[in-house]
Amino acid sequence: YYTVLWRIPETFGGLTSVALERSSAFARQDNRPIEILTFSPHNSGKEREQALKADGRLDRRVTLRNIWEDLGAWSDDKLARMKGTARLVPEAVDDALPHTPESTREERKDDAGTVLQTDYYSTQGHLRIIDRHDATERGTTGGRLLTLLDSRGRIVAQWRSGGAFYKAWLNAVFGDQPSYVIVDSGYASSIFRTYRKKNVVFCHVLHSNFLKNESVGPRELNRGRFDIFHNADRFDRVIALTHAQQQDMFALNLSSGNLTVVPNLVRDLHGDAEAPRDKAHGIMLARLTKGKRIDHAIRATAAASQNTPRLHLDVYGDGDMHAELTQQINANNAGEHITLCGFASNAKERFREASFSLLTSKQEGQGLVLLESMSAGCIPIAYDIKYGPADIITDGVDGFLIPDGDVEALTQAIIRVATMDDAELTQMRRNALRRAADFYETAVVNKWATMFRECSFEP
Repeated sequence: YYTVLWRIPETFGGLTSVALERSSAFARQDNRPIEILTFSPHNSGKEREQALKADGRLDRRVTLRNIWEDLGAWSDDKLARMKGTARLVPEAVDDALPHTPESTREERKDDAGTVLQTDYYSTQGHLRIIDRHDATERGTTGGRLLTLLDSRGRIVAQWRSGGAFYKAWLNAVFGDQPSYVIVDSGYASSIFRTYRKKNVVFCHVLHSNFLKNESVGPRELNRGRFDIFHNADRFDRVIALTHAQQQDMFALNLSSGNLTVVPNLVRDLHGDAEAPRDKAHGIMLARLTKGKRIDHAIRATAAASQNTPRLHLDVYGDGDMHAELTQQINANNAGEHITLCGFASNAKERFREASFSLLTSKQEGQGLVLLESMSAGCIPIAYDIKYGPADIITDGVDGFLIPDGDVEALTQAIIRVATMDDAELTQMRRNALRRAADFYETAVVNKWATMFRECSFEP
């Protein structure tokens, strides 16, 4: 079983969290090794693996593999499995850049700073890959040539595109064993448009809304999703996270019959509905970007604080709007009520302490933070957007659904939770815990297993 991501950055959001958690759940539930495959040259596999396991984000049976790191560690016998697709250019070995001892990578750039060539070295210090991006005319971007060398400096294989190079590695990784591959990265999914193997079942997960966010007028596809839908039938299965998204896709004829619903899973955060909490303490986990509409949360919290002076909202996440949001907090005189806490790898643990959580995004694929909040007994207050909140929350029972973009209604919901009768609030927390259990790993991994059993290895 394989998971495909392009990279795993130091700080990451819901998509990567879901992929890591699902991979770990597969490993735990079936006591089997799982591999996560990455392709970015700027992302170590082993170092990230160790760090994620130390943070408790990755099961011990899960391995991270990065193509560049993998090839740098392979023996000559293993390298021989890499089959080239380009006509041999022997003089490519003469392109090697001067090498600084102990350096694992050398670069050549043009005057504007654009990288024209990168040389990668093996763990033993041998030149392993020469990757030129100016193969048509030296010094001018255009034309790619990747040359793989063995420990003696002999050419093993060459490729004229990154895609062909990646596929050669995937062929070596998958071999002839029956395998299941789940592609989470939309960027990495482009590799699989023209890649098939008889012994591999390929699945692609849609983590976000496929429609543009206009609330009025004709519905229009999100331009970033064009490529995925144009090539959706090349996958054995395309996975929607909610039934609502599946039905919308059916209605717009965006499925070729391979669309299946499997929700995100969430690990049980073991919330305690009876534990004492500050009713006026809220939390929000979101990237500080425009699409998350944190400005709505700030305005609503500032307004609600007029009725509940003890109200406080902690916002966890990084992003390019930090300075702008800080200014807005100050403009609303809400500095004592709202704190931008930055990124914290263990932020979801804070759900166990908070009374309520906010989700004000323009759109979501499902909304993992809602499930994390509910599994901790923290009451979610969410805009009723596509997709996720209405598939998870029963309004007034285990959380609150707010009309999309209605800051006044959001304000009133915050006030309601912060001033609610203790017995009523405790019952809502119990209901939230009960609902979150529908998305715990045993149930969701079984859904994946059922789907895999229905897939055929026939072309």
